[in-house]
Amino acid sequence: MLSKFIPRRRHGSADSGESGRSLDSFRSGGASTDMEKYLTILNGIENDIDAANDDVDDLGVIHETLLSTADGTRSEAIARQRDQKTTQINNHIVRLRGELNAVEQMNRNTSLTPSEEATRRTRHAVLARKLMGLLDKYRQLERESQKMYRRRMEKHIRIVMPDATDDEVNQAVNDETARSVFAMDVMSSYQSKVARRMLRDVENRDRDIQEIGNTIEPWKEQQKQQQFE
Repeated sequence: MLSKFIPRRRHGSADSGESGRSLDSFRSGGASTDMEKYLTILNGIENDIDAANDDVDDLGVIHETLLSTADGTRSEAIARQRDQKTTQINNHIVRLRGELNAVEQMNRNTSLTPSEEATRRTRHAVLARKLMGLLDKYRQLERESQKMYRRRMEKHIRIVMPDATDDEVNQAVNDETARSVFAMDVMSSYQSKVARRMLRDVENRDRDIQEIGNTIEPWKEQQKQQQFE
């Protein structure tokens, strides 16, 4: 069972959406200055951030397991699990960012005493930093795993193309056009399925890193702007 490679979750599931439902309830409940309810909402968001952190740890284990697995059928199954976990994390991040933005907007539109405003802003800032830490951790994991996938692909290229020069190997690993040429060159070989899988792994990591960057940079800029308001 693939589940044996995944650590037991230490926090509540980030799939639950409880913080989002609580936020809707808060908006419609009429007690917009109820600090206890507000903090309960943010506690739910914090639990979901912790759960997403656990998912990133799980993804690291999946990467390691996949990179150390030689069996083709088993590798395909683990790769699917990796892709599902990556999608799950990306969805969590989008939802958490949206919820924190909604809470910030709610704070702006609610009449608060100076003490209440300070408490809310402090708690919100703590969670914003915590989410940023999650994003940085996720991006670092994907960058490190990308290096390992590329090293694995390089070793395979040298096996199926023993006459390739160092420059040709480097291009095949790092250049999208050269990767396509490499894929065509080995397509007729007995290892073509392995080559395609390795090529897909590298391309997927490139895509994931780009998507993470597209999420992190706007979020960082938004947090900087809020600090000066």
